[in-house]
Amino acid sequence: MTANIYIYTEIIHNKTLIDVIRQFKSYDNPSDVTVFIDSSGGNKYEGDAIYNYLINLGIPVKTVAARAYSIAAKIFMAGDVREVADANDVVGIHYAWVNTSGNAAELQEVVDQLAVLDKEFIAFYSEKLNVDKDTIANMLENETILSGKEAVALGFATQIKQNIDISAKLNLNKNEMKEEKKNFLNKFKEIIESYLKEDIKNELILQDGTGQEVVFPDLDAADTPGVGDMAMVNGQPAQGTYIFPSLDNREMMFEDGVAVETQEEDPEAVFDAYVDRIENKIKNKLTVSWESKLLEKEKEIEKLNKELKKIRAEFKSPEIEIKQKEEEVKAELTPAQKIKIGRNYNK
Repeated sequence: MTANIYIYTEIIHNKTLIDVIRQFKSYDNPSDVTVFIDSSGGNKYEGDAIYNYLINLGIPVKTVAARAYSIAAKIFMAGDVREVADANDVVGIHYAWVNTSGNAAELQEVVDQLAVLDKEFIAFYSEKLNVDKDTIANMLENETILSGKEAVALGFATQIKQNIDISAKLNLNKNEMKEEKKNFLNKFKEIIESYLKEDIKNELILQDGTGQEVVFPDLDAADTPGVGDMAMVNGQPAQGTYIFPSLDNREMMFEDGVAVETQEEDPEAVFDAYVDRIENKIKNKLTVSWESKLLEKEKEIEKLNKELKKIRAEFKSPEIEIKQKEEEVKAELTPAQKIKIGRNYNK
């Protein structure tokens, strides 16, 4: 069984090596390993660690590069078989770079460290390619980028990735051509009729970074695979790690044909989306809560207003009651009594 390892991003300190080891460990006693590389480079020390890990696995290592620049080119050199795409700008090497700041003494220390790294690169490529150090130094100084064919010619790669060449031979004998055409049409008719008799299942089929088809029999073509989904490769349960370019380079790990882990290419974007969802849930909950409370308060106020009107109707002010009582008494007096009361008021 071959273990497939994918290095499709920048080489990041304290991250890429761990990812490489995790991918390899997902296989149970693989007989060999193939490392697929499409990277512009990154941290020099992380790349050195990956190179050393690969060459010390104790099994055959094959590296396949669509693009291997900077320290990724050194990782590419870890392969016993090193295969490159038949394209331009495949392998690139240069002296070490650094972005820094400081005083004269601090900058001089950085310069001294870079000089040591430059000597390491010269010695490494000189030995691996069997080319003199002056030539290697010149290539590093000029930031050399090679095509696939140039990489093979100089020894960086051992072979070009071959494309399948399918050709057809034309039979010029008209009678034979007519018979072949008839046989072809009959065969085509049989295939179509057989196809129409079968129930068509709209299963999901994805290709990984190497062109390998991974079939998800329980998913429709419009679905997105996730943890727990079943997958098949070449009629067998999927095993190991696959990266799917059509899903924004999502990485998925399978055990016995079941997806056990999925990793988004951009975890920061996933985290931001998660935070947005939580924030929206909180806002919606607060909005509903306040609207509900406001409605309750409005009902309470309306109830209190009704009670207040009732109280006002039942308990009128004493002045109003006295006035009304006087009017009632006056209405019951005789004219003589009214005159008498008037005299008493005038005294």
